[in-house]
Amino acid sequence: MTVTVQPVTATDAGWLAALHARCFPEDSWREASWRNLLRQPGVGGAVASVDGVPVGVVLWRRAAEEAEILTIGVVPTERRRGVGGRLLDHALSALPRVVAAVFLEVAADNEAARRFYTGRGFTRIGRRAGYYRRGRVSVDALLMRVDRDTG
Repeated sequence: MTVTVQPVTATDAGWLAALHARCFPEDSWREASWRNLLRQPGVGGAVASVDGVPVGVVLWRRAAEEAEILTIGVVPTERRRGVGGRLLDHALSALPRVVAAVFLEVAADNEAARRFYTGRGFTRIGRRAGYYRRGRVSVDALLMRVDRDTG
């Protein structure tokens, strides 16, 4: 299995939306959202491919000395194989050294993702009630943060 990670641009919005829908069937973003986000200053993204097939995506936004992981997802068949870690590592390494803290939200009921982020040094700093919608059900988001060495 060969995993590669490459940057994406707004021109990739169509297939990124389709890939995101495979990662998050109940909460995916539309093509216009991808295009608009990737055109904004401070926003970057990357796709992970396994043997040339796109299987995961990450999108981040930087503002001053902080950044936020806007989304990170891996298709179900490739989860727990290191792809998410490669995407997160890529995003963190793409950020300038001046970025001291990185934030993200994760669904409170997504235990695997919570363990993944905790294992990568993220700590829980808050909660947003009813942040995610899954049909008629709302799920809280846990706010997480990791501090980076900027020295």
